Amino acid sequence: MMNTDKNKQIGMYIHIPFCIRKCKYCDFVSEAASDFVHENYINALIDEINGYDAGQLEGYGLRSVFIGGGTPSAVKAEYISRIMTAVKEHFADICGHLTEITIECNPGTVTAENLRIYRDAGINRLSFGLQSAIDSELECIGRIHTWDDFKNSYRLAHEAGFENVNVDLMFDLPDQTMDTWKRTLADVCALEPKPSHISAYSLILEEGTPLAAQIESEREQGIDRMADEDTDRAMYHYAQSYLAGEGYHQYEISNFAMPSMESIHNLSYWECKEYIGFGVAAASNKGDLRCRNTYDIDRYIAGAWQDKEDIEHLTERDRMSEFVFLGLRMTSAGVDTEEFKKRFAVSFDEVFGDVTAGYIEKGLLSMNDGRLTLTPHGIDVSNVIMADYIL
Repeated sequence: MMNTDKNKQIGMYIHIPFCIRKCKYCDFVSEAASDFVHENYINALIDEINGYDAGQLEGYGLRSVFIGGGTPSAVKAEYISRIMTAVKEHFADICGHLTEITIECNPGTVTAENLRIYRDAGINRLSFGLQSAIDSELECIGRIHTWDDFKNSYRLAHEAGFENVNVDLMFDLPDQTMDTWKRTLADVCALEPKPSHISAYSLILEEGTPLAAQIESEREQGIDRMADEDTDRAMYHYAQSYLAGEGYHQYEISNFAMPSMESIHNLSYWECKEYIGFGVAAASNKGDLRCRNTYDIDRYIAGAWQDKEDIEHLTERDRMSEFVFLGLRMTSAGVDTEEFKKRFAVSFDEVFGDVTAGYIEKGLLSMNDGRLTLTPHGIDVSNVIMADYIL
């Protein structure tokens, strides 16, 4: 057995690129496909898992597994079980610290039997992509489910024994108003039991998506169905206040959790932990090496997972920058300047003192007990602040 060190934890991401139907706003690597394609893809994915040199992970402990997509719940649950069996067998020596296994699900794509299979496979956290409790808003962005579909899936999840359930929400949707956003938050928080975790993101109109093209076309005709910047910020601030009143702790810019229910996997990214990825387009970040798999599903199935792409060797300056701008996403923990010194053998102030002092003076950053965090106003302009920490 390998000796694992809790301070050398690593995460694992597994990508399932299939959906029932691609949403209008989605620019992820995903598509609708037949079960024949699903099976061939799963076989290739398991080949990739089994082909990984587990000896590279001596001294590590696998901290979390996140099965994302796409819509992982759109493929047969037996395929998910096969994947988890492969992970546990091939990486058996480092699974002693594995405490969180998440699968993303779309409402209406889970059944009591599927959920039982997930549980038997060791999955202990679900993430539902609800986005809105308003059916007209769901239809507008191309979601295939209704609010009632979600409530039924949520009920089945808890009947199956899942106590750790995240609900993804979006604001600044086309035609969304403050009143409908308030209703979505109220309806989600009225669920019994309440979700353990809520993610709330502002919709980004990604270039090349059908929704972005539709909105651009309408704007050319003098029609704008999107909220202005002030309304977008008002929606975000309302979510912060309302969710705090419902018992949720905001621990990251877009993520809110009940006590001790933060996402272990997502924290790994923000804490600059290492991770390995399996599946089409999946990225890995281990040591100073970052790479990803092909975006082409057919090529991946044919074995292209063996040929990594976008290979990048991170410099010390790269890693310093990432440590800061990812850490700033954690609204309460922030950037631990003592940990920075331990990792890089140089003081935080020596590298970033000037830019930090300027933002503290403007009231956008705060330093307390060696931790640098965004202020409430700083969160609203966080992208600008984070960009200034790129060396």
